Amino acid sequence: MYFPDNNSTIKITLDSRSGTLTDCHISEGAFIDNFRDMLRATLPAAEQADVTIETTANGMNEFKDFRDNDHRFETMFFPRFEQLEYQAQAPDSFVLMEELQYLQERYKLTDDQMFWYQERYRNDKDGTLQEYPSEPIDAFLATGRPFYDLQQIKEYKVNESYQEDTVRKGMKRYNRDDNDNAIRGIDFAE
Repeated sequence: MYFPDNNSTIKITLDSRSGTLTDCHISEGAFIDNFRDMLRATLPAAEQADVTIETTANGMNEFKDFRDNDHRFETMFFPRFEQLEYQAQAPDSFVLMEELQYLQERYKLTDDQMFWYQERYRNDKDGTLQEYPSEPIDAFLATGRPFYDLQQIKEYKVNESYQEDTVRKGMKRYNRDDNDNAIRGIDFAE
């Protein structure tokens, strides 16, 4: 659409490689094939623009990597419990599932909020995690049909106390400090 009075346009396109953008809205970024390539083409034209990238999660893909590691953008996440309509009157007999209790404790959620969520979760766990995420990782992990138990992955504690020692020239081995459930790996990259 062209506005001759102020010589401006509004356009909808897959990417923008020329011109000067003042506002740029990228919709459903996680579903764009070659997301980084699209950004490389579009962002130079948007150097002075207000850029918004919105999306629902689409698995552990290129967009997830961008979200976690590209610090040019402020990341915002809107958890399901901030939506006032996502609650229902919990009956007096309501008992929260053990696997959901951490959410109520961590975010100080009401029984009404948890009752609404639990009803969906009980009927469609993966779909509920994806469509009504409480934490960002819920949506990324639940997209598609994951092979691994998502709750165990979320609870997995990363131990970063690995010690490097040289096995042979050009190879490194990393050992964890303790021997309990030890993980051993060799870095062949060198």
